[in-house]
Amino acid sequence: MASFGRHGGQGLPAELLASGGPELAGLRMAVTAGVSVVLAFTIISTWWCLAPLTGGLAFWQRRLRLLLSRRVASLDEDHFATEKEGEVAEFPSLSALADDKIVLSVVLLACDEEARLPVMLDDAIAYLQHRQLTQASFGFEIIVVDNASHDFTASAATRFVHKYGANVVRILRLRYRHDDGAAIRKGVLRTRGKYILVAGAEGFVRLSEYDRLESAMTSLQGEGIVLGSRAHMQLDLRSRGATKVSRMDADSGDAGSANPSPADMTSSTLEHRQGQTSQAPSLACEVAWRIFQVIFQMFCARDIYDPLCPFQLYSRLAAQRVFLRERLDTPAATCERLVLARRFGIPIVERAVQWTSLQECIPPAKISAECARDTLIMVVLRKLNLW
Repeated sequence: MASFGRHGGQGLPAELLASGGPELAGLRMAVTAGVSVVLAFTIISTWWCLAPLTGGLAFWQRRLRLLLSRRVASLDEDHFATEKEGEVAEFPSLSALADDKIVLSVVLLACDEEARLPVMLDDAIAYLQHRQLTQASFGFEIIVVDNASHDFTASAATRFVHKYGANVVRILRLRYRHDDGAAIRKGVLRTRGKYILVAGAEGFVRLSEYDRLESAMTSLQGEGIVLGSRAHMQLDLRSRGATKVSRMDADSGDAGSANPSPADMTSSTLEHRQGQTSQAPSLACEVAWRIFQVIFQMFCARDIYDPLCPFQLYSRLAAQRVFLRERLDTPAATCERLVLARRFGIPIVERAVQWTSLQECIPPAKISAECARDTLIMVVLRKLNLW
């Protein structure tokens, strides 16, 4: 045995095995652990960066959800249910000419919004009907994009279809849950109006804020893109550290002027409602948002301060040019639309809007990080003529 330990086996002296064995084993384990960590980090980083291009795990998650879900198998995204029981009709196409009777198409993105959607629809329809009383030619439609909700969002919207008719309220039920960019695009591609307003069903921006965007669109001779903006609220949040908020009285300024800076937008202030508080966004959210803003303004558009505000107005021609060409499905799809708009010479202006939630005036850190990533990928691929 002694002879084997000295000369056989791995050829290691018995003294080394006796004295250095534990140290060598520990070193071997440390090296193995380090290599494993580096390899795992490389794989995860590569997948995270390429996910918006390859679909990644999300593709298989969607396919699995589609196979396992019994209720979505019968859904048809090209048709909508009318107010008559069992009757369906085909959605129109964005590529077609606008319906002369429809001035405004409102696309509401709803995902598990069973509670908030009815409140938003009541307020929106009341405002739009009031506009019809003062402007007889102001026809409108509302398309509720049900992003594969797990609650009774579709049922809540269906009640409005039965109440007002499918010519006023239509429901687009998606087969599986999409990223926000893809879900919004599917809704916009099925509109009829001369102008298309994109908004969220959570109701952070009341539909009456359309007046501000409409006046700005008029200054663009009716063709272009008008972005709602929370930049004035974000600047006020950073400068004052406010934690109480009731509403914003945002002054959009002269509709014919150029895009105002956040400092110009702060003429609108946050008025405090007694007894109601709203938690301010976390530091991580603010840092991630600022990083995204720097990247977007450096590589895409220097004069746009809030490209992710989910309250945007498009003329039909502008929507046709950008929505039919965009590739991103993530929330950064808005950034791609703006890049495409600049490429085609479509004018873009930004207007401050009232925002009812202080905490939501800055997107979550994850959203900002993903948008920064996707924007950088888009910019690099465009430089290489691969986008």
